[in-house]
Amino acid sequence: MNIRFAGGVLALAVCLAAACGSDTSRDDDDGASGQFGGYTVRDYCDDLCSCVGCTEAERSDCVDSGEDNVDAARDDGCDSQVDDYLNCVGEEVMCVEGEFDNDGCEEEVGDLVACTNSGQGGGGG
Repeated sequence: MNIRFAGGVLALAVCLAAACGSDTSRDDDDGASGQFGGYTVRDYCDDLCSCVGCTEAERSDCVDSGEDNVDAARDDGCDSQVDDYLNCVGEEVMCVEGEFDNDGCEEEVGDLVACTNSGQGGGGG
């Protein structure tokens, strides 16, 4: 199984994004929590692996890759777009008969990709 951060620049379509936009109870103290709380890359990877199954190494790669992409987007000033995307994925992600479905955030992905491509997010971080 090849797990990666899906969707263009952030490759979020397959492996980033997540479940509960305002739920901070899942945040960890080891740096994997979202900058502003809410659904995180770690949450997304946990949900993905719970659905389709993956090794600990694949889960770790998913988290590392996703966090690297989030950091890069935030460095581009795209904080708001990252948060909007993660919040959306948190609301949309579901596991249906062993298939991971994170459709429904196309607008947020488009905004995030446009922001990272321009390098002018306006959010700053």
